[in-house]
Amino acid sequence: MKNNEKQTVRWILLILSCIMSISIYIRYNIPNYSHEVFGVTYMTMNNPFYEVIDNQLEKVIEANGDQLITLDPSLDIDKQIEQIRSFIAQRVSGIFVNPVDSQAIVPVLKDAKAAGIPVIVLDTEIDEPGLADCTIVSDNYNAGVQCALDMMERKQQADIILLRHSKVLSAAQRIQGFLDTIEGKTEYWIIDEAECEGQLELAMQV
Repeated sequence: MKNNEKQTVRWILLILSCIMSISIYIRYNIPNYSHEVFGVTYMTMNNPFYEVIDNQLEKVIEANGDQLITLDPSLDIDKQIEQIRSFIAQRVSGIFVNPVDSQAIVPVLKDAKAAGIPVIVLDTEIDEPGLADCTIVSDNYNAGVQCALDMMERKQQADIILLRHSKVLSAAQRIQGFLDTIEGKTEYWIIDEAECEGQLELAMQV
């Protein structure tokens, strides 16, 4: 199997794992009343990964006769905080959040917890994990390791530009896994780095 095919399979398995975990959490941890409304806010919907997660999450929830409200803060943490405040005001049955900023999101999640609303964190951890009733993440450090190993399999040497998304723990963990794997290997050099917020359009400008 080619490396790009292996990478595709890994992403598919990750998506399926996220969907199964969400389904199990909803089935066994959310009370089954006549009609439930859930809210979800991703860091951005300008990402096929989150589109797939959202589509499957909506299917699971609607199959139960319930409703999902999906909001997109477009990488604006202030907007995401307001979206969560709106969910709290609506007294939704549960909040799914993929945080724009793992630290800045904490105070409003404390408000949700105080209001008795379950919080499910998706794809990246928050600075105070105990605030989440459930956290669904991949092994982001190992993802960085695998990226480095794949690069070294393809290239005997390389000049590397790091594309960071520093406000998000999952992205920072992937970078750390990558850096730890190439550490001490002088044929691989970090020549520059930039913030791209996980966006292809920004990455292509570097």
